[in-house]
Amino acid sequence: TEIYTLSLHDALPIYCRDELIGQSAEILVSEHLRSQHRDQISRFLAAPTERPTVAGLELFGLRKDGSEFPAEIRLSPVDTKHGVLVSSAIRDISERRRTEEDLRRLASIVVCSDDAIVGKTLEGIITTWNAGAERMYGYSAKEAIGKPVTMLVPIDRPSEIPEILARIKRGEVVDHFETVRVRRDGKEFDIEITESPIRDAMEKIVGVSTIG
Repeated sequence: TEIYTLSLHDALPIYCRDELIGQSAEILVSEHLRSQHRDQISRFLAAPTERPTVAGLELFGLRKDGSEFPAEIRLSPVDTKHGVLVSSAIRDISERRRTEEDLRRLASIVVCSDDAIVGKTLEGIITTWNAGAERMYGYSAKEAIGKPVTMLVPIDRPSEIPEILARIKRGEVVDHFETVRVRRDGKEFDIEITESPIRDAMEKIVGVSTIG
């Protein structure tokens, strides 16, 4: 469990190489997680040939200045003249954790919002349906998801949804658009909606977000 070699691109640039070589690997792990790290390494070393790679281990790394950061560790066995060593690839996942936390907050906001927040494909098929949409339109999520959003539009407005989807595909935002929608009981009501593109990690438009 001692550090035998260290990449020049290590995750802890505050340390210099000579400070770490020969030290216990636990110097890089948060104190309250060292026993967990020790157990993981022990289990790996017990049968390294049966574990060609162990990925996705998450704990907190410890920098030289005492600050901690969430880290993901990938363990791989390495045969050397000194016997089997363990190669540890350590990745700082602080940004990923922040993104996950932001997504959890956003999901909570969407679920609890009084506004009707609906997600749909570029073909107009409903993919998400919050409680606000249930209250406003009268359909449960089970009843709405997978259905065409045109079921919410009066029959005398056949071109409205295709026109909105065409604008979204061009990257436009349809902001504060006043129109009419239909509840589950058939009653029509006035509504103001904002339609925005949903983009993936590559900035490709993959869907539509509607707030009513």
